[in-house]
Amino acid sequence: MTRLRNGFVIGHLGGMSLLVLGLFACDVGSDGSDSTGSGDADTTSIDPVWLVCSQADDCTVIEIGCCDHCNGGEAIGVRKDKMEIAKAALGPAPGECQNTECTLMGCAPMIPECAAGQCKATPDPSWMSGCENLNEAQCSLAPGCDALMGALLEDYCVSGSVGKDAVFTACFDNDPPVSCGGAMTCAMDETTGKKYVFSSTCVPPGWEPCDLECVEPPDCEELPDEQTCLRTAGCIAYMGSSTRDVCEPPDIGGWSQFYGCGPDPGACDTAIGCATSPDGNDSAWFPTLCFPPNWEACDTTECGNVDCSVLNETQCVANDACWPLRGAPPADVCAGDFSTWMSVFGGCDRFGIGCGDAETCGVDLKSGQSLIFPSTCLPKGWTACDFDPCAQTDECLAGAKAELGQLCVRGTFTAGNVEKLDVGQPIKIQTKPKGCYSSSCTEIHTATCSATLDTFATDVTALFCLENIPDPACTADCSGGGFANCETPMITTMGTYTVTMGDLMLTVRVPSELPLGGSCVGDPF
Repeated sequence: MTRLRNGFVIGHLGGMSLLVLGLFACDVGSDGSDSTGSGDADTTSIDPVWLVCSQADDCTVIEIGCCDHCNGGEAIGVRKDKMEIAKAALGPAPGECQNTECTLMGCAPMIPECAAGQCKATPDPSWMSGCENLNEAQCSLAPGCDALMGALLEDYCVSGSVGKDAVFTACFDNDPPVSCGGAMTCAMDETTGKKYVFSSTCVPPGWEPCDLECVEPPDCEELPDEQTCLRTAGCIAYMGSSTRDVCEPPDIGGWSQFYGCGPDPGACDTAIGCATSPDGNDSAWFPTLCFPPNWEACDTTECGNVDCSVLNETQCVANDACWPLRGAPPADVCAGDFSTWMSVFGGCDRFGIGCGDAETCGVDLKSGQSLIFPSTCLPKGWTACDFDPCAQTDECLAGAKAELGQLCVRGTFTAGNVEKLDVGQPIKIQTKPKGCYSSSCTEIHTATCSATLDTFATDVTALFCLENIPDPACTADCSGGGFANCETPMITTMGTYTVTMGDLMLTVRVPSELPLGGSCVGDPF
């Protein structure tokens, strides 16, 4: 049976060709599917492993009836690597279809998709709507539709090719196949006024032709000042912060001095870098690793070889080769309170490292403390947050929120298998979710903890967002829920401290010794 683009179907019966009006020969739903075949498999009757996917390309569509899905059968989506197994298990037995009479109705063909982690079969979106109404993802899935990829004219003039800078512009009908010339073609989208270059003569319908001309870039280096440079298309002004000593930390955000104009290089690595002028008389820090024309990266080999990461805040500030990395509590920044901006010492690092000019949330892997830093540089032992620091603490961006099960106070491990609490150290907290989670079938999306200190009272907030991944081979253990660590500010006064997390509460004495594993309340199971 062959589908024609005008909605008719040619069928074959007894050596004769039959012309059937597809839109009236079957009951077509509003989405272009027919009512005789189902696009969703009955997951209770097949192995769930056959359906698991992460993207549409993992899946394929199979027919599992004697007739196709338009004519009494059923089409389902399964993993490509499970296709033969599924056909053998779900399809008709040998000889079963010998006396089956199938109708010759037409309907939307089924294409694979991955929805909620499972392979599905869904009607071809172009069947009813046409290719021109599809987005890039839909166009790539629809048989008979091709994506028209073009590069902005200005990008093409810089790179000299379409492929590197190509973006999706439109979806067009290529059934029957359309012949496109092999010449580079310029066309303009009248709705935006932007000009694109295509690698063939096929362009989006309704677009106006334009001249494929690349204008020579201006002589940016001859421009005398910042304002003239900024007003000249294709040029960028290099703004930096002057320094007499390349071993001194830069003034982050103080990029106020004009050091020259140059051709726009396109993307620049967003890392703070030091450069020296061609005559060697000037050195400056810049917010990117793109420097003014003919400037060279600074020589920082004489800045010393000290291990900055082991220094405390006072030692770090006193050492010219090191740079204190200070942040602010996320709660303050998210509330718009910048009174604590760059006030909390997170660690010390080697001066001269490249730091991106972007605010970054970091988490101390040891303590669980989180801070927002003014650049992409994080202290040693920290990692970028895998959660939104400004999200509501009672909402999971992924997975499901787990009930809190256990609260523990931990100390510093010492000889004799004890953990010691003492003045001059923070109170370390460890939290766990409640429930039995298989270590092989649980994905931890969020595991965070934070602790505040008010005189002798510590309030702990924790959030666990967990997702169960169905698998017949899940290990029978309960260690998949993970844990989260955090700590209070430094304890300066001896006394009894109350630690509270929701309904869980315990008291500890500072100084004191705790058993190995700390003092805990609650039950994780």
